Amino acid sequence: MRRKLGSARGETLVETLAAILIASLAGIIFMSMALSAGRLNQAAGQADAAFYAEASAAEAAGGTAAQAEVSWGAGGETFSVSVAGGGAGLKSYRAGGGAP
Repeated sequence: MRRKLGSARGETLVETLAAILIASLAGIIFMSMALSAGRLNQAAGQADAAFYAEASAAEAAGGTAAQAEVSWGAGGETFSVSVAGGGAGLKSYRAGGGAP
């Protein structure tokens, strides 16, 4: 080991190629991680935009509005419920039959 440290020959070809291979693999792994993060960020942005549109439609009652009758409790009481929201499943409910 001391002879290697004191040698003036420099690195061997095999050592240089191994270092280049390791650096290349590290670069490829880093690039794949960056691309995956970009795809995840884009998918999260699309999901966030879809949720915001659905929430806005539900809050503004801009989606499909409907009336429903709901039986509640042991006494069989019936309440009028207004339902509004977008088509993807996010709904807004209001008891009493008023606008949701």
